Amino acid sequence: MTTVELHFFENKNLLFSEPQKSFLNEISKKIQLQINSDEFRTKVLNFKYKKGRHYHQDFKLNKGKTRNQIFDIFMSGKDPYDDTDKVLNIHIKPYIKKIKVHATTYKNVRSVFLNTLYLDYCMKNTKTGNSKMAGTLIHEYIHIMGFSHYTNKAKKKDMPTVPWGIGNIIKKLIAG
Repeated sequence: MTTVELHFFENKNLLFSEPQKSFLNEISKKIQLQINSDEFRTKVLNFKYKKGRHYHQDFKLNKGKTRNQIFDIFMSGKDPYDDTDKVLNIHIKPYIKKIKVHATTYKNVRSVFLNTLYLDYCMKNTKTGNSKMAGTLIHEYIHIMGFSHYTNKAKKKDMPTVPWGIGNIIKKLIAG
């Protein structure tokens, strides 16, 4: 079983509130339940996307890995900063940005920088907030594992990359 552990950090005197931490801890439990499900495994191993009239299999920018290898890497919980077996150690730092950036990561930095304005939006949006936050956390954690996606906005519609694909799988599973 792969577990999910959140680690909260201060960022320039900006802290997560106790309600924010509680919300994120509940999300981590939902993620943990889903990533260990047969349905999640099946969706990752059978991943496909539609471009035009054709279906394609395999994630883009997959570092030459198959879907099975990507699944195994993800479930191992091993990232460049931590090789703890079967634990997704997600280090989170708060930040505030008014533009529509939910979260971000930086090359050679272990943390997910989570926009607290987006976090508050998800906490208030009881219908879709849980699934959106779960998808965002997994998307960003996969960046820390070393997978990227296109930065060109023109290619956004063609972004079946590992972070986008697995983040959306989690988002849809949690949304039900």
